[in-house]
Amino acid sequence: MQRVLATAAVFSLGSLAFAGDALDIKGGFAAVLKSGLPEGWTPNDGIWDASVQISVTNNPGTEKYVLQMTSKTNAMHLRTSPPKMWAVDAGDTCIVRAMVKGQGAGGSGIYAYPGKLFMIKSFTATSEWKEFAANVKIPSGYSNVVVVITASRGASVSFMDVTAEIVKAAK
Repeated sequence: MQRVLATAAVFSLGSLAFAGDALDIKGGFAAVLKSGLPEGWTPNDGIWDASVQISVTNNPGTEKYVLQMTSKTNAMHLRTSPPKMWAVDAGDTCIVRAMVKGQGAGGSGIYAYPGKLFMIKSFTATSEWKEFAANVKIPSGYSNVVVVITASRGASVSFMDVTAEIVKAAK
């Protein structure tokens, strides 16, 4: 797989992405909406805990923000907000990176469209920050993606510095 220079712009549903460049997913969680959700992110209503606890706080000693999701009765998926989708081709790889910690299992990855295919890589959180990367290869039949982060039922997972990029497949 090779990176394609950022001369080939990919345009889809109002979002501009450059192949191999970072996607604008607002993974620094610097702005919070009145709902308590971080700007640029929305819950997947089909996979959401009604008793969810979500908080965005400053990471002590840094200028970074932490998103914490605590689930009690159901898994939770938080995804980049529509209509923001990024164009992909079969064979491309979407890489979602984050610093994570907490208790229980969490994950990150993508929803691929049309059709809504969930492609999520899981991790087990620990009490110390660790880097996690989900490398997701796009199968044929899908042309757009959104980024997703997750917390499993009973988990309390924190995310910091979430980034994503699309690496174009070698042609």
